Amino acid sequence: MLLTVRPAAGEAAEEGLADVTVGEEEREDSAGLAAASRATRRLIRHAFKTARPGEVGRPALEAVNRRETGERSNEKPFYAGQKVATIRKYSQVWIKILRYIWRTDIKDSKPDYELTPEQAARLRDLQQSVTVDRAGEDDEGEVRAGGRRAARTAAPAMKAMAAVAEEASLAFWIAMFDHELKDGEFESGVISAAAVLGLEVERGG
Repeated sequence: MLLTVRPAAGEAAEEGLADVTVGEEEREDSAGLAAASRATRRLIRHAFKTARPGEVGRPALEAVNRRETGERSNEKPFYAGQKVATIRKYSQVWIKILRYIWRTDIKDSKPDYELTPEQAARLRDLQQSVTVDRAGEDDEGEVRAGGRRAARTAAPAMKAMAAVAEEASLAFWIAMFDHELKDGEFESGVISAAAVLGLEVERGG
């Protein structure tokens, strides 16, 4: 199962790892997953930029950081002024969860989690929102330098595609969190992925 969270082709350099060699069958899916991962990274950065008192209000930030999430009281607002390295570290966990769900959902023998109809629909939307060849896009959704004229021509289209993927990513994650836990906690894709990653929620390890 841990192989399901490995970086997609072309992503490994972002995590300081050797690049992944994939067969021709995997290449198209791997490129889509890499693009979806970039969309999630952008979404997380935008969330941190938005989670400030001037944008969403202190009561909302206190609700995010309430006692039920591990804080000592309900009066301390969520702190969004994290350094880039910290946000990148947080993002890597969510990217691994995305890879796990993306890859295991299509397997014949998959883990015990079950996507709800809404979650499955939003995953399909995310998969359709990313294109196979995104080699010209960097992690910010910008076109890499490859000729100024070509970049000027392609940049608006690339930004538009990046925005669509980011919106699909947001809808997907909202659907994943909207999962009622009953008798089987591991029916949740997020909890199933957290178990595979071995996350220890009480001490944050």
